[in-house]
Amino acid sequence: MPIEIARMRTFMCRFLLLIVTLAGCAGNADSPAPAPDGVNWTSRAGSTTNLNAVSYGGGLFVTVGNVPSNQSSTASIFTSADGVAWAGSGGTNFNLYSIAYGNGRWVAVGGTTIITSSDATTWTLQITSAGTLGGVQFANNKFVIVGAFGTILTSFDGITWTNGSPANLDLSDPFSELDAVAYGNGKFVAVGPYGLIVDSPDGNTWTARTSTVPRGSQGIAYGNGQYVAVGKQGVIAVSGDGYSWNRQTSSTTNDLTFVTLCNGFFVAVGSQGTIVTSPDGQTWTSRTSNTSSSLQGVIYGNGHIIAVGDNGTILEN
Repeated sequence: MPIEIARMRTFMCRFLLLIVTLAGCAGNADSPAPAPDGVNWTSRAGSTTNLNAVSYGGGLFVTVGNVPSNQSSTASIFTSADGVAWAGSGGTNFNLYSIAYGNGRWVAVGGTTIITSSDATTWTLQITSAGTLGGVQFANNKFVIVGAFGTILTSFDGITWTNGSPANLDLSDPFSELDAVAYGNGKFVAVGPYGLIVDSPDGNTWTARTSTVPRGSQGIAYGNGQYVAVGKQGVIAVSGDGYSWNRQTSSTTNDLTFVTLCNGFFVAVGSQGTIVTSPDGQTWTSRTSNTSSSLQGVIYGNGHIIAVGDNGTILEN
């Protein structure tokens, strides 16, 4: 009898162990993928043309770039549902420098051109601006475009645009260039490479401000209660109100072209494959990108961080 009991106990132990093992395997199979951290980057096949910007919306990543110089392909727009597999989505006759998604519509800008699409496949020319357009952002239920000579255009639908250039700004001054715009803390803030900063509470009325934002600023983002601006020679500055800025140590002297908030932390990209990340906008760490191509844009969406740049570079984290 004791032998039979021992055998029964052994059988039950093995049976329970099998159940626990199977449950663990099932749990691993259904467990979510690790959250992106900005540390390890994988190169994804894209194109050979320079890619200047990337955005996410409507279940798609969309990156835009220059018209191929050899004209062997007209594709200057590429899309991906997962950030891994990319396909040409068509082309235009325009070099495109920035893209944003909102209210069911994509808006891309380049030079003096604005094009729009509801599916990132068929694009429609909307207007040709008098000034060179640099960046577009969708926030607070509207699109905002900034550019040279203090150009600011706003739109709810991407089709009808209103001029919002600051009344207190000399629009003939070539140093009144604006490159990027962000929204946070109840207002829009736009910056340019010559130290210009403008803001607006609603996207309609804009005012040029005296600010300590560093010259050379090319990108701006808002997150975790502060604005973060990046620019030439690795410049990074943070501000709680958009007026008073404090320079930070960026861990790089390479030019930084773009910054965004990704899954709760900041990611900035720049020349020679530079990627730096920060949990708070103040302490920055350099990351290995495994590319020497300059990076021009970065975005977070669908559990992935995507960075794009020259020579068709697409990196996924």
